[in-house]
Amino acid sequence: ANSNWAGPVSDSWSVTITAAPGLSILKTGDAGPVSIGDTIDYQITVYNTGNVGLTNVTLVDAKLGINTNLGSLGVGASETITGTYGPVSESDLPGPIVNTATADSDQTGSVQDSHTVNIVAAPGLNIVKTGVPVVKVGESAAYTITVSNTGDVTLYGVWLQDTMLGISQSVGNLAPGESATVYGSYGPVT
Repeated sequence: ANSNWAGPVSDSWSVTITAAPGLSILKTGDAGPVSIGDTIDYQITVYNTGNVGLTNVTLVDAKLGINTNLGSLGVGASETITGTYGPVSESDLPGPIVNTATADSDQTGSVQDSHTVNIVAAPGLNIVKTGVPVVKVGESAAYTITVSNTGDVTLYGVWLQDTMLGISQSVGNLAPGESATVYGSYGPVT
């Protein structure tokens, strides 16, 4: 008997899978601009963009006080951390506020993303001059001049000048809400 059957046939095929770890970071926050006294909210998301799991994933954001180990991130996984900076102060001027976050893992190098917010300062100065409403001939008129910082930033080198009273002087620096008072007189009235 003659058979056309040759027996079992086998074949093999090898596939090499290359590990390609990937890590990315996205930092978002309030759009701004912000003013003195405001706070800025941020959201930082770390993504595993590779084809292998990542271990010892860390996130550092010095301005927000974040220094944390997120643990492991599986393929396609992400982890989100939120934080707040503020209140915004004069030390942040002239701005902008640039805030950078850094992520790292055992399988990748570090990656960074930054978010920038502009600051708008609102300086303000007010002056009020008061005096006696009626002065008789031969008397002097007394005046009180109050200069106030009505803004949200310190005013430096504030100068007061009143030529009628012969006043030309520095009242110094005025912090927000601070005032300086100068007294003067004119006369005697003739």
